[in-house]
Amino acid sequence: MDSPDTLKFNGTDFPFEAGDTILDVARRNGIYIPTLCHLEDTTNTGACRVCVVEVKGARSLVASCAMPASKGMEVHTESPKVVDARKFVVSLLMISGNHNCAARGISDGDWTDFQLGAQEYDGGGDLCDAYGACTLQELAYRYQVQGTVAALRLRGLDSPYPLEDVNPFILRDFSRCILCGRCVKACTELQVNNAISLGYRGAEAKIVARGDRSLAESDCVFCGHCVQVCPVGALVEKDNRHSARPWELTRTRSTCGHCGTGCTVDLFTRDGVLVRTAGAEDGEVNRGALCVRGRYGNDFVAHKDRLTTPMVLGDAGLEPSDWDRTLDFVSGELKAIIDQHGPDSVAVYAGNSISNEDAFALQRFFRDVVGTPNIDNTSSEDQWPALTGLTDSLGAPGAGHALADVNNAQVFLVAGADITNSHPVIASHIKRRVRSGDAKLIIVDSELPEIVDFGIVHLKPRKGFVASVFSALAHLLTKNGAVEEAEQLHEHVAQHTPESVVQTAGVSASSLEQAADLLAGGTCAMFFGSGITTGLKGRANVSALANLWLLCGAIHGQSHGLFPLRTQANSQGVCDMGCLPDVGPGYASLETPGLSINDTMKAIGQGTIKALFVLGANPAHTLPGPAVKRALQKLDLLVVHDLFLNETGAMAHVALPAPAFVETDGTFTNFERRTAPFAKAVAGPAAVLDTWTLCQRLSVLLGTPLGYDALSDVHNEILSAVSGYAGDGLVEVSCQPKYTDVSAIPSAPITSGGPPPLPGAPRQPEMLCRYSEVGTWMKKRNSTS
Repeated sequence: MDSPDTLKFNGTDFPFEAGDTILDVARRNGIYIPTLCHLEDTTNTGACRVCVVEVKGARSLVASCAMPASKGMEVHTESPKVVDARKFVVSLLMISGNHNCAARGISDGDWTDFQLGAQEYDGGGDLCDAYGACTLQELAYRYQVQGTVAALRLRGLDSPYPLEDVNPFILRDFSRCILCGRCVKACTELQVNNAISLGYRGAEAKIVARGDRSLAESDCVFCGHCVQVCPVGALVEKDNRHSARPWELTRTRSTCGHCGTGCTVDLFTRDGVLVRTAGAEDGEVNRGALCVRGRYGNDFVAHKDRLTTPMVLGDAGLEPSDWDRTLDFVSGELKAIIDQHGPDSVAVYAGNSISNEDAFALQRFFRDVVGTPNIDNTSSEDQWPALTGLTDSLGAPGAGHALADVNNAQVFLVAGADITNSHPVIASHIKRRVRSGDAKLIIVDSELPEIVDFGIVHLKPRKGFVASVFSALAHLLTKNGAVEEAEQLHEHVAQHTPESVVQTAGVSASSLEQAADLLAGGTCAMFFGSGITTGLKGRANVSALANLWLLCGAIHGQSHGLFPLRTQANSQGVCDMGCLPDVGPGYASLETPGLSINDTMKAIGQGTIKALFVLGANPAHTLPGPAVKRALQKLDLLVVHDLFLNETGAMAHVALPAPAFVETDGTFTNFERRTAPFAKAVAGPAAVLDTWTLCQRLSVLLGTPLGYDALSDVHNEILSAVSGYAGDGLVEVSCQPKYTDVSAIPSAPITSGGPPPLPGAPRQPEMLCRYSEVGTWMKKRNSTS
């Protein structure tokens, strides 16, 4: 076996791999080399010159981030020549703007004038907001640059640009920008939003948005990644400015509670108050990235309109109560209804932002204690067709792949999803691959999603003909009989010729053939959203897409994922836990299925459902038609458990305060079927109660205790009761090709199917942060774009 290639760092040999830079090898072996402009997974520019090292035989110092490692190279990382160079570079950066953190030791008069000038510029009465978390400050102290700064004069240049504070979430302080370009790399190479770039030259150089406008007037989507990677105080979160110093903050690792992406986040709190949310750099899904909702959409946690105490309907409307009296009332009313009308007169409707533990305890309480099968969740509105369609073709309600697989995909297909707005972190994975030229993108959507700008082919079928487009693509891929195991599928899709689909679906034959050629030419990953799942044909659409995906995998010997884009944090997990009328935990079959939410509403109107429990959902708002509100008003008992007194809560007999995801512990299951924990970072209102605790206390009052003393009791029961959840990470599934005859699938969803969308209704449900400025900004942006 050949010995590995090595180079020397300060006299010691270290191995390296082809493509490594000097900096790569140093970091892998714990050798310190400072950087400012370097950003992982982006282009190395060597612009700041802070990472210079001395290489034996080189005529000058070299930038370690850009210099390839070579066999026999001898590198010195802290030689006198290197230290002097770094010290000079850091000094020049310190005098380039209002860097007033490390200038102590300068004459008092100069310091006072400088400090007053900085305060006048930024309108703050404190040192730079990045004080204590600034890479430039750290280097200034490490290399003791005060004397050099004094010799070069404390402040050499005034910023030609005023502070930009008109943006909703980000403050831009040009006086502290060192033009390292990290924000530009994050925007253009990691997020691929292309909202900012380097502009102008010389002393007037700056980071500019399109047309040199403010971020609020530009293409910026306020993901905040630029703020997170800024090494100085040039980009600051507006609402949190000067709110706390780094050493005053407590960090809690958690999972974002907004959509089904499952981004890993760091929650920063001070004195029990959530101050800031950042993307975790080592997050399995997001690698530090977040969307505008995940980063800036958590102000609802401390909103003044939070429901903070149990409320029971009295003569004057909902009146404050305490938990003991409230639960006594609920259990008494519930028992009376069961005794008079039977357990089938009770129904429950759960939201998709509750934890796995809450969802499992909820369905167990209502099935085993109350005795009702009438359990449903908000997946009925747009996610249930995805579950059934995937099961039809895969034998499982998900493909069980990791998002990391897409980094090897050569072809992407995105169907029925405005993915750059609904799931921007996932979209960035796709855009990076496409922009680099390593992958091609096919879009199947009757609308015009933003990601169409990255697409090679856009198939725009008429409403109701999506499944035929997928079948036509399968027809083109199987017509030569190249894959023996696809024979059954070929017999079915033979009728879906490009010519016939051109007539019915309204897509062009050339576009179909081009898309089929792309799918035949490389391994693929597919994503789909509510644009193909909502409506009467949602199940058939998903099954046809799953068949196409399986066929592509059979052709190439591998696939890189078939991903349903879940709209809420635990859309997958709530279904896995059995909050469905047709199946139990792990999709186990039931002898007696219950009613879907739509059938429940009809049964309320007919007088057969007397009590409804709603947890983390708002059917009065999300379910269409005035009949829903009329039905809710007929109930003998309506109990709502939520963060806010929403439209449904305002009609309730009992309204119970629930915790936000930052106020409790639990797990979510994301769109990959990856289970991830979220953790309690703040206490929240004193009276909030987890759903599993609520169910446990009610079960005791009804005489059949669930036996839960701690969250771990529920979690351990999930591991033993729910198929696939006993392992770590991705839920284990077996996806064997079934090639189901799509024509045999009912055009209307089965029991849990949701209604067709209202004309002009948005495809995505109202976001959780509707009380925050994010919600207002997103709605305004979408209405004007």
